[in-house]
Amino acid sequence: MTKICSNGKPWGHNGNYELEEYKKKLSDAKKGKNNPFYKTGKRKKYRMKMYKGKRIYEHRLVMQTHLERELESTEFVHHKDGDTLNNNLSNLELIPNGRINHAKFHSDNRMVGL
Repeated sequence: MTKICSNGKPWGHNGNYELEEYKKKLSDAKKGKNNPFYKTGKRKKYRMKMYKGKRIYEHRLVMQTHLERELESTEFVHHKDGDTLNNNLSNLELIPNGRINHAKFHSDNRMVGL
């Protein structure tokens, strides 16, 4: 059953659209670049590997192998060139206390234009 507004028209009707058309127009208005959370439409991709029966990011595995120890959950591995698929050791950098320092690293580089 459709709700009826005080103006006698179906609820959600703004005079130009029927209810279903109106709902579709509202949802279409928030897709893609119109969505306030839209960034570039591209997601960062990371390679995954199996390690001790668990899935792990390849860049973390490369760093663990290099350091000959397992990484702490607070340690971040940064891709210097920004290419998340380039997991060469020369492109990776270990950032201790990563959640704080990794964000600071990026904000500092934005200020100097890197």
